[in-house]
Order: sequence, then C-alpha cells, then structure tokens
Amino acid sequence: MSNAAMHPVAILQERYSLRIATNRDVPAIWRHIAAILGSYGIIADLETTDRDLTDIEAFYRNGTFYTLWEDERLIGTAAYTLTDARHAEIGRMYLSSTHRGKGLGRLLLARVTEAATQKGATVLSLKTSSALKEAIQLYTRSGFVMQERKPCGPCDVSMTKVLKDDR
Repeated sequence: MSNAAMHPVAILQERYSLRIATNRDVPAIWRHIAAILGSYGIIADLETTDRDLTDIEAFYRNGTFYTLWEDERLIGTAAYTLTDARHAEIGRMYLSSTHRGKGLGRLLLARVTEAATQKGATVLSLKTSSALKEAIQLYTRSGFVMQERKPCGPCDVSMTKVLKDDR
C-alpha cells in the first residue's frame, strides 16, 4: 500500500516516532518552533512568550509535551497542560511545512486531546496567532470554537472545545 493511501496512524508507526519531550530536546524544539514562527513573521522570545521552552519538564509537569520525529529530525510538536481538574490548555502545535497536509497535525492534536481527556479534562482551550491560518483551520475542523478575546502579544486568537458537558 502506498503511503498516500495509508491512514495517518499507520504512517506514524511506519515512518515517524512520537516521543515525550525532555529538556535534552530543548535545543531542537527551540530551533523548530523559532523557524516556524519566523516564517510567519513572528519573533520567538525565550525571555517572554516562549519561556516555557527553557524548562519543558518543569513547565509541563501537569501535562505532556510531545515531539514528532522523522528519523532524527524533529518535524512536529504538541503539548497540553491541565489548568484545573477539568480544563486543559493545548499549545505548542507546530508542524514543519514540508509535513503539512499528511494528517500529522490531526494526529498530534488527537494525541494531546486523548492524553488530556485521560487526565480528566472536559474542556480544552488554546491560544494562537491569526497569522497561523492552517492551524486555525485544523482547530476549527476539530471542533474548536472561537472565543471573544482581547489580543495579547502574538496570540490574538482564543478557541475552546467542550469534550463533555458536566452541567
């Protein structure tokens, strides 16, 4: 079967490896995210908006930071943190431009959604930049809804997805 006809999970198992990030991965993660943001004219900054990347293990202790690798090349990231018992914030969803359109973004989003749900999250939220149109399209197709929000730095879009209504 050709890779084009394979389901994304089968492609992941065949060609890629999904790993939980450690601080040893920080240099590769930083280069990956800074390059993607830079391609949209957004400047990454370890002092402010991206300081979580200086100590991934500490910052994501209430969640998980995943990395997606093709051989030894980092091609994608995705993370979540539990902000309380029922709410998780999705973040750091970045996929190399050469790997978009192959279902890998959906796969990363599904992985962080599943992991957050297993930890008890019933509501997911995320913040992103309106410049990241492909990401917003992915989130919308996955059931996230735009929220009213005042712009704050490069993240001027806020979205939420209710997984389970606890009312």
